[in-house]
Amino acid sequence: MMYSAPPAYRPPTIPWTDEWPAERTFPDPLTIELAREHLVKAFRQVPCLWTPNAGNHGYAWMVERKANWSARDGLHADRPVIPPVRPIRPPVGCSMLLRARYDQDYTTWMDYSHMMRKGIAKLLTWFGRTVFEPLHVRRHLPSHLTPRELLDYLTEIYAPEELHRRHIIKVKTMVESIYDPNQPVEEYLATLQQAKDNAILLNIAYTVTQLMYYAMTQFKNQLTHE
Repeated sequence: MMYSAPPAYRPPTIPWTDEWPAERTFPDPLTIELAREHLVKAFRQVPCLWTPNAGNHGYAWMVERKANWSARDGLHADRPVIPPVRPIRPPVGCSMLLRARYDQDYTTWMDYSHMMRKGIAKLLTWFGRTVFEPLHVRRHLPSHLTPRELLDYLTEIYAPEELHRRHIIKVKTMVESIYDPNQPVEEYLATLQQAKDNAILLNIAYTVTQLMYYAMTQFKNQLTHE
């Protein structure tokens, strides 16, 4: 039996908010969370209108950690977003209602597939294909794996708890670093800013006020010594 053609499709635009940092970056607690943050920022700006369970956060559910996603306002862990399935094309001569329903379902599925492909392509560009080889089936990633699941896999393998703690210690050391008056003050402030950025990725809460306190303490100590 002849089936009608699929409707014309225009993929949604993903507003990448940051330049992708680099290619073939080695995965660690910082780079993995930077990748997740990069994708969340862009994906949440793409409307996900086919399910109320996405709230007003777009496709961020496809990337964000489950715990963080469930903690967002208006969302609940017992109402996850269920991915759509590819609809079957109706036969020629079907009713207008059936055709309209298919067109809507097809667009929904294509939007979902587009976001999946773009998210995975970003991860492959940044981390390379080699780190994902254990997940391959016949030299390809299974089509059902979401960017979130790939990031969770990298976290499990390359960012275990002990390594995560070492990065936290490193950030705290940067924050509490001693100001050297023989070096430009801009370098010291840049170190504090880098520590703050890394702390956000590691889920450590450093406020601007705290960092200002550390800096003022260092400056005061230097003035006292002089």
